[in-house]
Amino acid sequence: MEISIKNKFGEKLDAVVEGRMDADTTVVFVHGLGTSKDENGLFVDIAASLADKFRIVRFDFSGYGKSEGRQEDVDFHKQAEDLESVLKYVRQNYSGQINILAHSMGTSVVSLLSPEGITKTIYSGIPSTDYLDSMARMKDRISSRGGTVNEAGISFYPRKDGAVQKIGPTFWRVRREFDPVVALRKYAPQTQLTIFKSLQDEITGNEGFAAYKDMKELNYMEVNGTHGFSDPADRQAVIKIIMGILEK
Repeated sequence: MEISIKNKFGEKLDAVVEGRMDADTTVVFVHGLGTSKDENGLFVDIAASLADKFRIVRFDFSGYGKSEGRQEDVDFHKQAEDLESVLKYVRQNYSGQINILAHSMGTSVVSLLSPEGITKTIYSGIPSTDYLDSMARMKDRISSRGGTVNEAGISFYPRKDGAVQKIGPTFWRVRREFDPVVALRKYAPQTQLTIFKSLQDEITGNEGFAAYKDMKELNYMEVNGTHGFSDPADRQAVIKIIMGILEK
């Protein structure tokens, strides 16, 4: 079922509600930077595997996918407002537990918002705790694809699907100010949090994750796979683990 949810700025967020509509648990999917509710096919496959037992809500952040808004206005704070609007919709329309599945920079948005009342949270593709390294990697990817980085203006990021993503100055400023460890220490105690660290992640690398691994408030799991679990065997393996966590 296709729906639209208005954020606090009056922009319509494109969303789908799928799966078992009479389920007592809703799983909200939170995508990463510059992608959409499909998360390059990863979220589609996970949703299909969960559809028999859970109600699933997938949405596009403002400025992305089919949602209204400008890409150059996107930053973690605005995305947190989007997520809050989606969670408000879920609470108003469905009963039962709410779980969150977030990928890549979508994990930062969830940690920043630190929503209350979320039973289980699963993170995959989480950026490292070293924001300077994370930003440097992102800038290198933009440049390697022929894009341009301008922290004071508009950056242009060519994506794999041929689209060119616009990134505004507030994104870089907010990214620098965001401390993922502080945010996670606030959020982790109020939910059952699992982090999947892909050992072959070409986007995040493998340095700067010790602080996550050492947090006693969460379950940190190292798994095989690229950033988006592009290998079918790796993807099915992690989906099986996700199902096991959510079905407990």
